Amino acid sequence: RQREANAAYYLADPNAPGYVLATPFEGGSLVGPLLATTDEGARALASAAFATVAGPVRIDVPLERGEFRQWLVGLGLREVSVRVEMACGAARAPWQVPERFALATQAWG
Repeated sequence: RQREANAAYYLADPNAPGYVLATPFEGGSLVGPLLATTDEGARALASAAFATVAGPVRIDVPLERGEFRQWLVGLGLREVSVRVEMACGAARAPWQVPERFALATQAWG
């Protein structure tokens, strides 16, 4: 995915690492995956990606990231829909990690 990216940012802080990619998507950019250990790091990464890409952006945020979703709404993004992720035979799917603020795609998690 990094080869396809039109933006990529990393947090180099060893105590609060993170990264975000943005890839071309339907005349704009899809921002994600975004992985960070703190809300502040996630906001910094998202802001950097939004400032770099041209055109409209899409970001798919997990349901449990309500505070992050509200921050995005405050920036002017609108929430189009919310989907619930489900897993069978486990408490969560392998990609449902605490550091996940935005999905690579809805199909990939």
